[in-house]
Amino acid sequence: LNNLTVNVNVPFVYVYDKTGTAAAKDATDLGDVTVGLDFQPFKASDWPATTLTLSAILPTGRSPFKIDRDTDLSTGSGYYGVSMGINMSKSLDPAMAFGALSATYRFKPHGVEQKIGNQILDQIEPGMSFSAAVGMAYAISYAVSMNVQFQYGYGMSSKYYFLNQATPSEAAAYSTASLIVGTGWRITPKTTLALSLGIGLTSNDPDFLFMLRLPFMF
Repeated sequence: LNNLTVNVNVPFVYVYDKTGTAAAKDATDLGDVTVGLDFQPFKASDWPATTLTLSAILPTGRSPFKIDRDTDLSTGSGYYGVSMGINMSKSLDPAMAFGALSATYRFKPHGVEQKIGNQILDQIEPGMSFSAAVGMAYAISYAVSMNVQFQYGYGMSSKYYFLNQATPSEAAAYSTASLIVGTGWRITPKTTLALSLGIGLTSNDPDFLFMLRLPFMF
């Protein structure tokens, strides 16, 4: 349909971590696959173009609850989840302003039995998370564009239940923020190569992220 899009996101992830004098760790594996629907209820006019999104998150990545944390790194969240959001954009030729809001609910994972120190993690009650983004893209030419955006996320507290422990441990709520600068190169009329560099702004974020995307239409 002209106003409905089905999308599948299959990430391939490389992570590297070295803290203090600890030995470096790295992992390369599939990330969490996302399957979603994008629905545009009305065409763009004087109002910003609006798209409603609904997606399912599949824990296909390496779960943080099924690894040895001393020697390995995860590439996924370990949760099934559902996300809903709204994206808005407004053409300011030759620039495009955009923003987004979304909320994600994660389900309790099953089969958790992870040794952490001298305890066994048995159950998890993940908290909801919310995110927002605002930015602008600028067309340098018909083939090249630049973009910059600010992303903010807030995660509610989660509860962790351990065997032989009456009271669950509670992880505090947290915030994340990053500044992302990117460029898009139109390879063909239907294919654009997107390169982005993200800089973490809080202690909960990676120092930097490098992203390469090659979406295509058929």
